[in-house]
Amino acid sequence: IVIVDDGSNDGTPEVVRGLQRRYSELKFVERRSAPGLSASILAGFDAASGDLLAVMDADLQHDPRVLPRLVEAAKRTEIVVGSRYTFHGKVCKWRFLRHAQSRAASWLTRLVLGLRVEDPLSGFFLVHRHVFEQAAPRIEARGWKLLLEILALSPTATVAEVPFTFRARLHGRTKMRWAVVGAWISDLFRLWRLRSRPSAWAVDAAT
Repeated sequence: IVIVDDGSNDGTPEVVRGLQRRYSELKFVERRSAPGLSASILAGFDAASGDLLAVMDADLQHDPRVLPRLVEAAKRTEIVVGSRYTFHGKVCKWRFLRHAQSRAASWLTRLVLGLRVEDPLSGFFLVHRHVFEQAAPRIEARGWKLLLEILALSPTATVAEVPFTFRARLHGRTKMRWAVVGAWISDLFRLWRLRSRPSAWAVDAAT
C-alpha cells in the first residue's frame, strides 16, 4: 500500500508513520510542492512496485471491500473502473443538482472522446502497469481526473466496469470548484484534439 499525502495538516503523516512501525511494507510519499491530485497519484505510481496499479480515496467514500473485485476483473481486462453509474452502481446522499452535474459531465466526456465507459470520471480504478507506462509520456499531471487521461490515451486498451456505491462524505469538503470544472473542460479539449489527430499518436510513439 502506498499512501500519498499532498501537504495536509490533519495529522496524516504522524498516523502513517505510526502504522509503518507495525507494517514495514507500507510506503509513504510526502509531497510539499506543486499540489494536485493527479500529480500525487503519479507519485504513488512511481513508488509502487506491483504490476497492478489501483487508485482510491483514503476517506472511505471508495469502499475498500470492492478492491478485490477490481483485482479479479483485471485478470480479464487492462483497465477496471469502479463505476457509480453502471448497472447496480450508485451514489449516496448527493443533492439532485450535484448528481445531475456529475451525470452530465460523464455523458459529455463519453460523447466528446467516444469512450464506452459509463463513469469515465471515476476516482476509483485499477490499471495494468504496461498500459499506464504506454500512456505516461502524454499524461499531463494537472487536474484531478487521471482516469480520464489514461482512458483517452489508451484507445486500444480493454476496459471493464465494476459497480460500487460511492459513499457519503463524513468530513471535509468536496473538491468541486469552478477552477476544477475549468480544468476538466481544458483537458477534455486537449484530449479530443489528440484523439482526432492520428498522426499525433505516431509522433508520440516514435519519440
